[in-house]
Amino acid sequence: MINSDIIYTIVRTIPESIMVIFAGLILLGIKKGKLYILKKGILLGIIVSIIRRLPISFGIHTVLSMIAVGVILFTMSKDRILNSIIATCQIWIALSLSEAIYIMIATKIVKIPFTVLTNNIGIKGAVITLPSLLIFLGLSLLFNKIQNKIKILLKEKLKY
Repeated sequence: MINSDIIYTIVRTIPESIMVIFAGLILLGIKKGKLYILKKGILLGIIVSIIRRLPISFGIHTVLSMIAVGVILFTMSKDRILNSIIATCQIWIALSLSEAIYIMIATKIVKIPFTVLTNNIGIKGAVITLPSLLIFLGLSLLFNKIQNKIKILLKEKLKY
């Protein structure tokens, strides 16, 4: 069980979930309105918060959260299961990389103690980790650009 209070959920988990949904839409090439993204992001945030409170091992929380993201992306993508699975994996890679990059920047350059960054209780722990979401969005956009270039190259190869 991961203990985090309601403030942490509102300040960190909900914005992160909204960004995850937004990144998923970018990676799937789907255009939706801000209100739609907000609703799905809040839904994902609530699901993730519930999953984190379950009395199960930490790694299982991650798998269950990935499944939740995959199901939400699948429902938004209109039956494109493979694309939803790929986007979910890309999101999790981007999230992991963004956290690692931010931890390195925060601890080595800004000199924020590691324990402060891993504190998932309270507003300070939530606010201090928000910059990693910008890194996550940048990585998602980079993944999308790479993915589009690969698609273009494959189309060109198939023409010949």
